[in-house]
Amino acid sequence: MSDMENQASRILKSMFDEKVTLSLSGDSLTLLSRWCMKTALMIQFIRDVRAIPASVYDQFFDARTPPINSLGFVARHVGQISNGANSILYGINAGHPDHGQLYGVTFFVKNVVVQVIGADFERGLNIRLPDDFNGRVQALWPNRRSVVWPPRASLDDQGVLAFGRALLDVRFA
Repeated sequence: MSDMENQASRILKSMFDEKVTLSLSGDSLTLLSRWCMKTALMIQFIRDVRAIPASVYDQFFDARTPPINSLGFVARHVGQISNGANSILYGINAGHPDHGQLYGVTFFVKNVVVQVIGADFERGLNIRLPDDFNGRVQALWPNRRSVVWPPRASLDDQGVLAFGRALLDVRFA
């Protein structure tokens, strides 16, 4: 894991720099996605309630990539909220018995906001975030070819909190 942290830190340091524009694809995008999923999993150990099922840890350890039944998003934050990594966690019921339980983790480090959403069932996940986040939030995985950093628009402090709360309203597309 320390190798992954060291490699990802180069990408993250570039993302922290407000003057840098990046185009992430291929190995860089895979590495960033892997780091985001690993961090979401590790944040669970400092929280009282764990939203991510234990089986997801096993899947990630075996494959070293985010599970097929998860989605990752990234956004840029401009505002006063800071102080390292924080998280907002929700165990979400998708509202349909065939869909099972959804989980979500939102965290931010400096100006980088990450959201991981997943499900405890084996098939792919196809959900939509509210339209309020169009242009502000970019998908990291699955099947993303590239991500341009920073996004066209940023989230302010209220936007970061709304992004975390949006997990409560997530619906299947």
